[in-house]
Amino acid sequence: MLDEGRRRASRGADVVGFAQCHGCPHTQAMLDGLETVSRAACTYRDGRFEEMDLSAVLARRPQVAIVDELAHSNVPGGGRNRKRGQDIEALPRPASVITALNIQHLGSRRGT
Repeated sequence: MLDEGRRRASRGADVVGFAQCHGCPHTQAMLDGLETVSRAACTYRDGRFEEMDLSAVLARRPQVAIVDELAHSNVPGGGRNRKRGQDIEALPRPASVITALNIQHLGSRRGT
C-alpha cells in the first residue's frame, strides 16, 4: 500500500496518506517522503485515541488517498462514521483510494 503510494507520488500524482504504524519503525520509514494527514485526537472510556482526520483529507482533495485498515471501527466520537470504510466513501470522485485490510474482515462483507 505504501509502496504503491510512493510510486504514484514519484510519477507526479497528488498523494496523501494515513497509516497506523503501531510503533513499527519499518512502517514509519515507509511513510517518510509521503504527505500524511493529521490525526484527530479523541477520548473514550478514559483512553486517548487518534483517528484519521477525515475533514483534513476532504479539505486536501488529493488525487490518491492512502487509507490504512479499511475495516477499522472508529472510536465513538472520533470519526464521522462508525467504520473507516464508510469514511472513504465521502472522498470526492474521482479520487483513488489505496487501502489495506485484514483478510479476516472479508467474510463480514459477504452478501452485501
